[in-house]
Amino acid sequence: MSDLPDRLAAVVAANDNQGDLGEFFRRVLALVAAGVVRNWDELRDVLRSATEDFLEGSGADVARWSGLLASGAIDRTDYEALVRARAALGKMEALTVAGMSRGQISKFRALLVESVVGAALVVLVGGTDSSST
Repeated sequence: MSDLPDRLAAVVAANDNQGDLGEFFRRVLALVAAGVVRNWDELRDVLRSATEDFLEGSGADVARWSGLLASGAIDRTDYEALVRARAALGKMEALTVAGMSRGQISKFRALLVESVVGAALVVLVGGTDSSST
């Protein structure tokens, strides 16, 4: 397993009151990996890299929004909308180069969003993830 979750947790250490961010990022990676195996196993390396790129580029935002979710300042719907908007802005050129269609990239982005939301609910909020991820 990569050291990305720990590096991301260190970057957002100012949000230390939110629970275990390292565990949150590890769970996101695990949830995405499970979805990738089910849908695009042959592209797992490129998709893991895309996931890591997304988390590196948005880790601080996701951590801040997770803190708002955990405190009750925003609800799951608001949190999911923020993550979905951030994912929509993410660069996914590597996926097109790897041969994924727009539909497949959209499906991957949805998996990424569901994984982030699910991990936040379980690890940072202490609830349960009711998504289908």
